[in-house]
Amino acid sequence: MKLSIRTKLVGNLIIAAALPMTVATIILLTRGYHSRVEQVGAMYSSEARHVASHLQLITERQLVALKDLIRMTDLSSDLSDYQRNQGAPGGAPPLNRATLEEYERLWPDLPADSPLLRPFLDNSMAVRMRQFQKNYPLFSEVFMTDRKGCLAASTSKTSDFFQADEIWWQQASILSRGQAWVDGLELDASSHVISLDVSMPVWDESDSEEPNGVVKAVIDASPLFGAVPYLLRQKDVVREIVRPDGRILLRLMDMDYQAKEGQLPDEAMMAILRNETGWDRIEMEDGKNYMVGVARLELFGVYEISGEKHDAEPLFAVVMYPSVEVLAPIRYQLTQIVGIGGILVLGFILVGVHFIGRHFIRPIQTLQMAARAISQSGGQMQEAPGRGPDRVEIDALVSEAGRIRTGDELEQFSRDFAFMAGKLQSYQKELEADVEAKTEEIQQDLAMARDFQQALLRKDLDRDTLSTNSVLSLDFHHIYLPAAALSGDFFNVIKLSAHRTGIVIADVMGHGTRSALVTAILRTLMQEAARDSEDPGSFLSYLGRSFYKIVNDSGQLVFVTAAYLVIDTAERTISCASAGHPSPLIVNRESGTVQTFYDHLRGNPALGLYPNAHYTVYERAISSGDMVFLYTDGIIEASGVDGVEYGSRRLMSLIRGHLDDDLKAILHEVVEDMSAYVQGEVLQDDVCLIGVEACQQAVVESDAGQNADPDTVPLKR
Repeated sequence: MKLSIRTKLVGNLIIAAALPMTVATIILLTRGYHSRVEQVGAMYSSEARHVASHLQLITERQLVALKDLIRMTDLSSDLSDYQRNQGAPGGAPPLNRATLEEYERLWPDLPADSPLLRPFLDNSMAVRMRQFQKNYPLFSEVFMTDRKGCLAASTSKTSDFFQADEIWWQQASILSRGQAWVDGLELDASSHVISLDVSMPVWDESDSEEPNGVVKAVIDASPLFGAVPYLLRQKDVVREIVRPDGRILLRLMDMDYQAKEGQLPDEAMMAILRNETGWDRIEMEDGKNYMVGVARLELFGVYEISGEKHDAEPLFAVVMYPSVEVLAPIRYQLTQIVGIGGILVLGFILVGVHFIGRHFIRPIQTLQMAARAISQSGGQMQEAPGRGPDRVEIDALVSEAGRIRTGDELEQFSRDFAFMAGKLQSYQKELEADVEAKTEEIQQDLAMARDFQQALLRKDLDRDTLSTNSVLSLDFHHIYLPAAALSGDFFNVIKLSAHRTGIVIADVMGHGTRSALVTAILRTLMQEAARDSEDPGSFLSYLGRSFYKIVNDSGQLVFVTAAYLVIDTAERTISCASAGHPSPLIVNRESGTVQTFYDHLRGNPALGLYPNAHYTVYERAISSGDMVFLYTDGIIEASGVDGVEYGSRRLMSLIRGHLDDDLKAILHEVVEDMSAYVQGEVLQDDVCLIGVEACQQAVVESDAGQNADPDTVPLKR
């Protein structure tokens, strides 16, 4: 597809106007996108750290309060006294193996007012712990065991009397001073209460390496999560507490929380573990992409109350927000920029198109029309219209091109073009005159050459038959159609004796002036070969040797196909030799047969190809009513509109279908059928068709043929 110069220039203008805007938009989108993502990611990371820090701080406050309970209320001293006075009068009941087993058996079914519970619920340690509960209502349960794990005091009945087999007790009993064991967050699905179990060893004032016992407190953490102040107030922000295995513990809401059963995808959890205190973009199970802020929350394991070191299994505070909402401001800004920029670019393009069309395209089109008019004139500045722009139109266009005023190189080019066009028209006029003179001279030469060639071929006779001194006479007719003014087809009839006649037909390769010159040479050579004209093979051999010498000396590649027949009316025979020429046709009117003179011709090359070629002589009988047709390949190689050639079979079939017609009519039927076959197309090759019919001797006037060549009998057309 070819693009016009207008299309190319407008396209370049659009690219020049739109490319900077496109690049700027891409840069803005890229930088704005990354900047926005980093900004929002930092916001959500800060929100996650804020949530984690707030929960961490509240939890530490509860641990400090529990530590103060142990340190400031003499619980340690009371626990030491309790253990020393076990079994003494007024002290705690003695504990031995039997007593312990009995307590374990009865404990689960004991009612809250059972006398067996009183020593543990009403002692001084239990009173101090209940007073502590009033001051710190988040502690829903507090109890203490001795160094063996047996219950020493409690604010309420515990689930078991012996606690040493519990993991929390085992972990807390081996802790150092100032350490606590945090058992993590637990969610009661039925009550939706979040609990946090805290255990720590109870040490006395001595340097003992073993604690007196262990105190455990159950903290109701539900109010802690419901009172987290949030920094971000977007509606769709999701805040969740997640375990390291991806299980969602709960979802935080405005001044409230919600128990949440679910699991984050493995890919999302891996991203969270990689960015424990940062942010990332994560695709969730719903297929949506979220901006995620993450912070570590340590509420499980060993906890250093007085320092910053934590050795606890973490939870994660996760803050999520849909990425599509994050990029909404960028999209809005981009839409505004593209809209305003598009309007500006469109305005620039329209102004540019108008400027280019007026100061560039229109002058070029004027120059183009003037140049096209000159080229379409075909080199003939005619005054009459009809075959292209006339001289007046061309002069007007050239004058308009010379008046182009753009004030730049295009104006100078237009002036140069107008000057060149004027010179060209002047040269054209001179050339027309020279060509016209030369053409007239060539036409005269061709007409004279055509007349000479026709003079060699055509001498009208007053009769149509050739008399012989036998009972048979020969009737001749021919049709000769040159493809150009001069032809390469040639034929001749030679009177050999009273009852022998020679007929030669030749076809020079190509047609036109060169082929016509070759036919003149062949005419001369045939006169020299008259002594060998009795034998067809010798005749063609002599012609071949002589013609080859001429062709070889000229250095040109020229060859000629030819066929030579000798008809003997006394012996009633026909002998024939061929130099690569199509086979003559033998027709018998009585039997209705149409046959070729020879089926396959091998080793009989065209004239001019080899210096010493020999030619085979074929012989057939002839009787009254038989006809012989000689022709050149211009007939059988004529092509129809489908490209298929006329062919020898069609020629033979046509002749077979018109055996009742006379010889002259048959020849004309062949030409008419061939013309219909090519459907009026111009002949691409010369056509020569000769018909000879043997008939009974007819009486002819003795003075007939007085104007004929004694050696040559021309044919009537």
